Amino acid sequence: MKRIILLIVFYIFSFQVSAQQIVREWVYKSGNSDRTFASNSLTSNGNVILAGSYGANPTYQTIYMLVKPNLDTIWVKNGFLNAGRAFGILQTPDNGFAFYGTQKYTNPNATGPSLQKLDANGNIKWTKQYATGYWESGEKLLLAPGSGYFFGGTNQVANIPKAFTLNRTDSLGNLKWRKHFNWHLNDFLADIQHTRNGNIIMYGYTGAPQRLKLLLVNQNGDSVLGRKITIIGDPNRHERMMFNGCIIIPLSDNGFLMAAEIDTVNGQMLGMVVKVNANLQPQWHYIHRTLPNNVVFIKAKELTDSSVVVLGFNRQVTTGTQNNQFFLYHFSKRGTLQNIYPFTSTVGSQIRPLILQALPDSSFIIGGRAATTAQFFPLAFYLAKVKIPGLPPAMPAPAIVSGTKPGYSTAEINLGQSYPNPTASEAIIPYALPKNYSNASILIRDIATGRAIGKYQLKRNSRSLTVDVSNLSSGLYLYSLVVDEKPVATKKLAVMK
Repeated sequence: MKRIILLIVFYIFSFQVSAQQIVREWVYKSGNSDRTFASNSLTSNGNVILAGSYGANPTYQTIYMLVKPNLDTIWVKNGFLNAGRAFGILQTPDNGFAFYGTQKYTNPNATGPSLQKLDANGNIKWTKQYATGYWESGEKLLLAPGSGYFFGGTNQVANIPKAFTLNRTDSLGNLKWRKHFNWHLNDFLADIQHTRNGNIIMYGYTGAPQRLKLLLVNQNGDSVLGRKITIIGDPNRHERMMFNGCIIIPLSDNGFLMAAEIDTVNGQMLGMVVKVNANLQPQWHYIHRTLPNNVVFIKAKELTDSSVVVLGFNRQVTTGTQNNQFFLYHFSKRGTLQNIYPFTSTVGSQIRPLILQALPDSSFIIGGRAATTAQFFPLAFYLAKVKIPGLPPAMPAPAIVSGTKPGYSTAEINLGQSYPNPTASEAIIPYALPKNYSNASILIRDIATGRAIGKYQLKRNSRSLTVDVSNLSSGLYLYSLVVDEKPVATKKLAVMK
């Protein structure tokens, strides 16, 4: 028994020991209390755009901040007043930015989505408010192919149960359509993301008790596939997500990874990570049951070896209690927990991170809010850059592709593993193509930066492509099969000289 206990202690301790480090961190105060970063994205030149809010309900104000990869501030700007929640910011094709959040109206029981366009220096160009006549919260902003935006949220009219909603605008923010979805029971939408084949995945919860809900729609807002997911199945326990910030990410195998939570019989919430396949069927899950207790999972990134890192923090926020840690959990492709990397802040307590941004140098920017004293208030904006030596870089985000329906079945398409692998001179890439495609190519990218290295058009009636890699440096590369301008599969190629 003593030997077993020692082995368990060693096992837990081995997860905690690592060479990870906080490269830099800082807190930023602006306005009065209740400050937090809530959304972010990477710009084309490697900077990070952030959006957050400060103030007190109902007079929140939005803040925009552009920072360099080393966290140096480039500029800070204020957005519109009365923005209750800050949910999405991204760079636009003109190198400006678009922000999406929820804004309160004069009716205290009514809120609605708002879209704000900024130029490259953060100056406001226009603001659109989408009065719906009922309560609606917004959760995420996406660029649409060509031009314009998608944004999604949750709505409730009088006593009618909440339902997922998806909106489409043109490049000037003019609403083209708004769609609600009939299958719902007290729904809440947490996130929307582009899939790798041109659809949109909508993620939230539904029902009583609450269960995870996935809805796959095309770019016209038409339903493709929906599924309610049950993990444990206890009728007395909810399976859902922390309402503010939990995400779903598309994976390179066309599946999805979700940050979620599950409650216990005594009401304690346990952090949960769930992986589903392309048909939205669960493949594996992880529930955090060990120290530190009450871990909330919030964001995730896939790495180029198909493993994933998930951002977590301790839910405990008791006044006067130090809580200056956050964590990155590293899972294998098949869901095995590889390591837990704890990070301890030296500039703040009560850390609540809500954003995770991967950088090309394999580091991460993590941000949210923190207290500058042992007490919970006052709060400040918080940013940290962290590094875990030995982790592979993050997988590049999926390209935004047209959602038009192909005239063939995806079952006709296949991308094989290159051989020999590794190779020093030539790589042979096998593939299979459908009969009715228009054009197809193999795209090779640098695995660290996502930069395109070469694109090779594929010949009809051919089953393989031979690529000369003798001019490439030793390392890992990604190659993707692109059919009718859609990346449909991606694998890794190793060059060793």
